[in-house]
Amino acid sequence: MEDIEKIPQELQLKPKCLIYLTGLDIDNNHSHASVWKSFSQNRRSDRAPLKFRNVPVDHQYPKTNSKPSHYEWYLPKGLIKRKWMRKHLDELPAVVAIFFDLEWDEKQWQEKLTECVQRVETVRSNLQSRDSKVVVVLLQKRVPVPVADDINATERAQDLCSRCQLPVKHLFVLQLTGFMFGCITRLETEMHDMASNYYHNAAKRVKSHRTNLNKANHQLLFVRHEFKIAFFDELKQDQNLALKHYRQAYNNLLELRVHDLHILEVKVIAGFINYKICRLFFQLQASESIAQFRRHIEFFTNLVGMPELAFEHEAWLSKQFEVFGELFDDATRLSVNPLLTQHPGLYYQEAARHTEARRRLALTLCQPEDSASAEPGDLAPTSLPIPDRLGKQSTSPGSVVRVSPAPQPPAPLPADSLTTTTEFYGQRPWRRPGHNLDVTDPAQERKGIRFAQANEAAVVHSNLIIPLLACACRYFERYKACRMKLYPAFAIAEEYLRKEDYENALSQYSKVIEEFRSGDWSLLFTSVCSRLFECSWKVGNHVLSVSSALELLGPHSTLNEIEKLHIQELIFQDVDLLQVDWNLERQDASSTETTPKCLTVDATHLRSCIDVRAEFLRPSFAIDEPVHLLIYMKSFAPLPLTVHSVTVSLIHKLSSSSASLVRESEDVPGAPIDGSHSVYTTRCEWPVPLQLLSSDCLKAICFDLDPQMLASTVQVESLEVILLTRTPGGERQKCTVTWSMLLLAPHTPEAMTSPTLTDRSCKYTARVADFKSELAKLCIDPPLAEKSLDFLPKWEHLANRTVASINPRDSKLELNLRHCPPVLCNEEYAVLCCVQNTESSEISSLLLTANLLERSTEKAAESLAGQESQATNADQGGFVVLGQYRAQLLQKSGALTTAGASSLSEVQVCATLAPESEFVCPLFLRCPSPGDRILRVDASYSLRIPVQPPQATLFTCSYHKRADGTNGCFVESSPLSQKPKVALSIIAKCTQSKRVQLTVLPPFDFSWRILSLQHSLITTIIPEKPFVLEACIRNASPWNIEIAYAKPALGPGVDFLDGRSDPQLTNICLQSSEVATGVQVLIVLDNSANTDFVSLGHYVIRWRRLRSHLSQDPSFPESSFSQTDLKPLSCPLTDLSFNVELQMPAQALMHTPLPLKYTLENKTSFLQELTVSMEPVPGFMFCGRQLVSTRLLPNSSQQLDFTLLPLRAGYLELPRFSVRSGDRSLGDPLLDPTAAADLARTSAKDRMLRQLRSHIFVLPLRQVTLTDN
Repeated sequence: MEDIEKIPQELQLKPKCLIYLTGLDIDNNHSHASVWKSFSQNRRSDRAPLKFRNVPVDHQYPKTNSKPSHYEWYLPKGLIKRKWMRKHLDELPAVVAIFFDLEWDEKQWQEKLTECVQRVETVRSNLQSRDSKVVVVLLQKRVPVPVADDINATERAQDLCSRCQLPVKHLFVLQLTGFMFGCITRLETEMHDMASNYYHNAAKRVKSHRTNLNKANHQLLFVRHEFKIAFFDELKQDQNLALKHYRQAYNNLLELRVHDLHILEVKVIAGFINYKICRLFFQLQASESIAQFRRHIEFFTNLVGMPELAFEHEAWLSKQFEVFGELFDDATRLSVNPLLTQHPGLYYQEAARHTEARRRLALTLCQPEDSASAEPGDLAPTSLPIPDRLGKQSTSPGSVVRVSPAPQPPAPLPADSLTTTTEFYGQRPWRRPGHNLDVTDPAQERKGIRFAQANEAAVVHSNLIIPLLACACRYFERYKACRMKLYPAFAIAEEYLRKEDYENALSQYSKVIEEFRSGDWSLLFTSVCSRLFECSWKVGNHVLSVSSALELLGPHSTLNEIEKLHIQELIFQDVDLLQVDWNLERQDASSTETTPKCLTVDATHLRSCIDVRAEFLRPSFAIDEPVHLLIYMKSFAPLPLTVHSVTVSLIHKLSSSSASLVRESEDVPGAPIDGSHSVYTTRCEWPVPLQLLSSDCLKAICFDLDPQMLASTVQVESLEVILLTRTPGGERQKCTVTWSMLLLAPHTPEAMTSPTLTDRSCKYTARVADFKSELAKLCIDPPLAEKSLDFLPKWEHLANRTVASINPRDSKLELNLRHCPPVLCNEEYAVLCCVQNTESSEISSLLLTANLLERSTEKAAESLAGQESQATNADQGGFVVLGQYRAQLLQKSGALTTAGASSLSEVQVCATLAPESEFVCPLFLRCPSPGDRILRVDASYSLRIPVQPPQATLFTCSYHKRADGTNGCFVESSPLSQKPKVALSIIAKCTQSKRVQLTVLPPFDFSWRILSLQHSLITTIIPEKPFVLEACIRNASPWNIEIAYAKPALGPGVDFLDGRSDPQLTNICLQSSEVATGVQVLIVLDNSANTDFVSLGHYVIRWRRLRSHLSQDPSFPESSFSQTDLKPLSCPLTDLSFNVELQMPAQALMHTPLPLKYTLENKTSFLQELTVSMEPVPGFMFCGRQLVSTRLLPNSSQQLDFTLLPLRAGYLELPRFSVRSGDRSLGDPLLDPTAAADLARTSAKDRMLRQLRSHIFVLPLRQVTLTDN
């Protein structure tokens, strides 16, 4: 078995050329030590694959064995000797390097030479007839000189080689200087070449023996020789050639005629060769390695061998899979990328499977002779927590498995010749070497078989299986095969259980139970749960014992009724708790100083025999309604389960923004969570014991929650049920079974809105809802006797609803808003808020809150809180204030901030308001921009309302016969006894909201234009030239508007022509769509800023709305004046380089000379050349030159006189006067950049129109009648 269970160390090593170094005194000579470290340490992959050993000069080498002269009558005794690989790896070197300190100029040359020759002769004599190469390495400390240049060194080197009988190529010089490492690297290369040549010759010698072999008698030698050749090829690092010969050796091995007596040796050697082949294939081609291993296993799977030692075959198969898994594992660390279907974990798992088969065969074959005929049923089972009925194994699926102790192994035999090591691998020590077909000593054979069986019986197979399965689990987890990981993890737990290592078994079972619990695998779940129960009972883990017992008693367990009965009798108390006076028990417990420790079992994810549901009757409740919480319980255990108490933990919020009631005291019930003062927990308890029967349809506890505990959201945190259990020591102990409802039904937005079964509309679900409503009614007024019902729902149709929202009480207050739409921009708009108390009692602390939002941001503002929403939208939508803050709204212009306006829109208007009373409060709002608005007015107040006191009732729903003999549904109610009911009331906050949509319109349509003094439209203004600003205001609202005044507010640099404003639009009334026009003569004083546009300012209108007396509500306040600033006015500005003025009479007479005086003014700082022309027209005769060229000095003027003669009467066009500036001026643009810029601006603007008179009215001459005197 040693050859089966262990792979030889020399087979696992990577073969390297063996080099012996001799003559180095590494202990006493520092230089020799540094040489040895350079050879042996830091063997990187780029250096030659050599293995060095330091030996003394007189080291004894392996002796040469005598070889047969011919193979005709030679019969081999085995396949491969044990010492052959070790000999060539560690004992027989390919090269022996003799190191000697010798300088070329050594004074005592002859003495040193003689000493060196003696060392060489000693090494050769010890090697005898071995073909190992011998080289001499001279260690020299002086600076090297080329031997060809040193005649003395050349002669001495030849003398040394001749005396030592060495070729010149076998003499090396190693300089002990800074270049020593480079010399050693070159020396290693030479040694590697010599070693490769040595192993090549060794392989040739082995090949020469094959010519004398024959297939009939020397089949073993064919295998042996091919193996040796492949091994030599591997030593010289020729992997491809080594793989070829290993495969040939394997094929020759498969051709052997194998007998059962010698099958072990064949399988052992086949495993060795297969190991070599697979290892080389992983380095060359990984897929071929897997294919080779498959062929190997397929061939030897059925070659069992001796039936008495069949367990050895399973051990060999297990080792083959394990070794291949290790090879695969090593390959994955280098370059092989495994797949999910091909990775080392699969082979480790298969190795464990064969080890299990080995154990089964060992239990069958390795029994003592006196117990071989015993029946399996006669073996006494071990004691388990589940009592054995009749002492037989349970055969029901998923039943608790009792592990019988292993049979006693046969007594070990004397180990004289049975433990000796054989010469060849795989041979029996009690047999003669060789492949004989008969047993020479039957007694010795039987003795050897018994010895092997005794050794096998002493093996703890679990210690072999567990590491293999652990490796398989590690790889399954690495490659994300979680489902495949379950079996090896379960098998590990089974092995620990067999070893009676219950702690580790419990740990392993706990890892897999969750997967089997969540899947639909009842048999596997029951099996694992049974073992969990057994291990936890043995180690005294009572919590795990109770949890596994609860699952074994559940509906998902496949145990039969008898087994469930025994488990329940073993764990749970059979004392009737209903007969115990629990008040006395609590008093005794409180009086004693030490109370028994209570166990806690988390059953949230367990498939327990006790199933619970928690459901609020509705998703939401009002603050004045009773909040019904139904707790359903059902038992699937075969015997009644007595529950000591039931406790429900609730989570609720008490934030100021979402609280729905005002507390009369500052005491807050419950305990804060994590130090927060907004989230609290409270508990509801049913303290009376009750029994859960499997015959009952269900048991329900209806809790009416205390309104003083509730806030905007209430959630069931957990359920607790206290049971009495029995410990392994037989003591009674309380056990708290908890269900975390936060995990079973998490509080998510979907949980608040998703419908349960009873929320869906169908006939059956409607009946389920009616059943729950009936329970709520019975909780308020429980009947004295059992009540018959028409319907009982199935347990599967009862769902969890663990979250309920507590909404404020619906307000009955009437809230009306009266106003006169539409709203005008910047108007103080009045809205009357009328509040009427229609509640049945007096209300207090009436608080009005008004918010004005844009319609597009209404939803976004609703999600914000109070002031934040107003601060976000007040600047855009406007402001709204209550009536008493009207003065602040009138003074809003820049002084009223957003925060200030928010504080003015919320005020307590009255302390109390009697029923049927009415209160009116005006609201004023102002919107700066047009658009749609939403005005929301909230009226919040406090009101005292009566509530029901908290109570709880237990309902037992079951089926039994009526008086007439038919089966019926019945419910039995048991209210919790408590103090006499006292009327309770709370002060609740109620809120009534009113929304109205407002449309904001601009009050005016404003337009304007620029005119010349002749009232012609112009687009450009010239500085210091007067112009006319015409403003048109149209009433765009459906109401009449009174305008107090409308005037322009001029910008900087703009003034009225005469220095004062001409008030034209003052105290006027515009009806709808009427237009008012005002004109003002303005002038731009200068353009010192040199801009292209000028801001004329803006238009200011002070106005108010006029409502007709017929529609005027006397309760509405009188409209006040508002001020509107219309859009700013701007116009292009052109700065001309010259100015033209015209002086002429207002009218002319026909045929009478008309003088025209044009004044040209140079406004620049440089000389201008101007060309003046008068274009003729048909109505005038021109007198004078029509084309005049003149020069204007800087900042000077010149007058041009022209005379026209009107030829006809009427409104005639004057000759067109045009001025063109010259192309050149006296200013030099290169020397004066400012002058160049002025010229460019003048040439760009001298063609623009000027504001000159273009027409004149010509009067006809008076006709004189000539009469004779």
